[in-house]
Amino acid sequence: MRHILLFRPFFVVFFYLAIVMPFFSSLNIQSGVFIVEAQINKQEITLTNPISLLFENKYHNLSEVYMELENFNNSAPQLIDYGNIGSSYYNKSIPLITLTNEQIPSYSKGKTYIVAHHHAREHCTIEHVLRLIRDLVNGFGTDPQISELFNKYIIYIIVTLNPDSLDIVIYDNEWIRKTAKPIDDDGDGLIDEDGPDDLNEDDRITEYAVRRYDEDFWTYFTEGIDNDGDGKVNEDWIGGVDLNRNYPFHWNDSNADSGATSDKSSFTYPGENPASEKETQALMDFASKHNFTHALSLHSGTNTSVFD
Repeated sequence: MRHILLFRPFFVVFFYLAIVMPFFSSLNIQSGVFIVEAQINKQEITLTNPISLLFENKYHNLSEVYMELENFNNSAPQLIDYGNIGSSYYNKSIPLITLTNEQIPSYSKGKTYIVAHHHAREHCTIEHVLRLIRDLVNGFGTDPQISELFNKYIIYIIVTLNPDSLDIVIYDNEWIRKTAKPIDDDGDGLIDEDGPDDLNEDDRITEYAVRRYDEDFWTYFTEGIDNDGDGKVNEDWIGGVDLNRNYPFHWNDSNADSGATSDKSSFTYPGENPASEKETQALMDFASKHNFTHALSLHSGTNTSVFD
């Protein structure tokens, strides 16, 4: 059984203030300070009520994610802008939230972006950024450091880069990692025909690991049967491409220790070509239009912060 760490709200704010703020503070944007002060004195922004999640104690499906973002935008329009960076393989919106004090001109501000949910089963990162947005907006005007973020910076948050996969991992198969784009994993001319099966009808797909006494590695299996009669079990899942390995930088480079492989059934299959996926192209196009000072890509599976 897979366990996911869901970040608590206080840690969300701590994470941003303790890790991201030091990067911001090194920026030379002192010329914007006077603009900030002048604008704030003219008109203060106050929230009638703190914003809250519509769906608090659950993992969000895709429609619920969109509803939360629309609600955020309507609740604090001077601090939040809701849009998208493009669409997915199945033409689902890749949602973008922009956080800043819109009363202050953007030319005086530094920029950063956060992207969540490259990998389908790492959807706890969506929960992270939803709570990050909520807590940052609610802290504006009361917490000096959070207010400074809104006044001096523009924070772009891509809430899910892999929207096609979210409902699949919520309702059907919690183990999928790649996109939902159909791919013939096993080369038999069929697409996505032999994925895991919930044989015991417990609404979960069980994964188990086996290691022979004379081997130094584990072999992993998932619950299921040979659906296509080729003698193999669960060799052609739904999807897809590992978006995190689809970028042109060191694409499918065996010398880069990236874990990518040309095996289409692998969880780390990088796609047919560099930047072959619509989602990858959308993020690259978005990033090319801005001069970002820093970027954060959120994942789960290890309690680690990696900086480059």
